[in-house]
Amino acid sequence: MKNLNKSVSGIVASMEDFFKKAPALPVGVKDFIVRVAPYLVVLGGIFGILGGLSNLFMPQSTFATAVINNSLAFKLSALLNIVASVLMVVAFPKLKARKVEGWQLLFWIEVINLISIIVFGGIISAIIGGLIGFYILFQVKSYYH
Repeated sequence: MKNLNKSVSGIVASMEDFFKKAPALPVGVKDFIVRVAPYLVVLGGIFGILGGLSNLFMPQSTFATAVINNSLAFKLSALLNIVASVLMVVAFPKLKARKVEGWQLLFWIEVINLISIIVFGGIISAIIGGLIGFYILFQVKSYYH
C-alpha cells in the first residue's frame, strides 16, 4: 500500500507541475469556485446517484439508452458514475471545511469520470474534459489544508 501511495503522490506532483505552467485563474474566481464547490458537488452527487441508478436499472428510459440497452460499456459507465456520485456526497463536508481530503476526493472523482468517459468511447471528450477539470482542480488546491 505504501508503494501505491508513493505512486499516486508522484502522479499528483507531476500533474501539479504540469498545471502550474498554465495561466493562473484570478484570485476572485478561485475564491468563488472554492465557496460554491461543496454545494455543486453534493447536488451533482445526489442527481448523479439518481441518474446512474436510473440508467443501470431502467436502461430504456430514454432513446439514447434504448439504443445501447444491454451494452456492457453502458452498464460499467453507469456503475462508475454511481461510485463517483457517492464520493461527491462524501466529499461535501470535507470540501466545506476546506480539508485536503475533500480535494483528494475531487481528484479521484475526476479520475473515475475520465475512466467512465473512456469506457463509453469518448477519448477526445476525456482528454478535453480531463484537461479542464484537472486545471481547475489544481488551481484551487492551495485552498485546502
